[in-house]
Amino acid sequence: MVSSSTQKETDVLIVGAGPVGLSAAIKLAEQGVNFRIVDANKENRKLTKATAVHLRTVELLPEEVGADILENGLKITHAKVYENSGISNPDLLLDVDLRHGGDPDWLFSGMIAHPQWQTEEVLVKHLAKLNVAVERGTRVLDMTQDGDSVR
Repeated sequence: MVSSSTQKETDVLIVGAGPVGLSAAIKLAEQGVNFRIVDANKENRKLTKATAVHLRTVELLPEEVGADILENGLKITHAKVYENSGISNPDLLLDVDLRHGGDPDWLFSGMIAHPQWQTEEVLVKHLAKLNVAVERGTRVLDMTQDGDSVR
């Protein structure tokens, strides 16, 4: 059951308007699938649970969305993680080359530092161009499956 003033028939219900739900919504809209996307939050929160987007993911997004992320993000090709135990020279715990096979010229090498809330804003903006809005403040309270459907 969806907690909204009206219950609507749909082929697909996406629960959650994070980057995965929003990306799924874009793909479904492009394919002409009847769907709804709901999120319990009344607005996009300025919260980051993810700080980067893999470049292979950018390749799968609509060109306009990918271009925005690339333009406003910072390319990362190398990461180091240190342990600071209170001494002047922290210990290196992890040293990762994020380039594909070490090739810095490969188009999809590395990641783009782009906070999750900004990624979500770009995806929501693109959905609006497809005449789709996230149903904010809507929670799924219960659902049951019977035969070929979920209610």
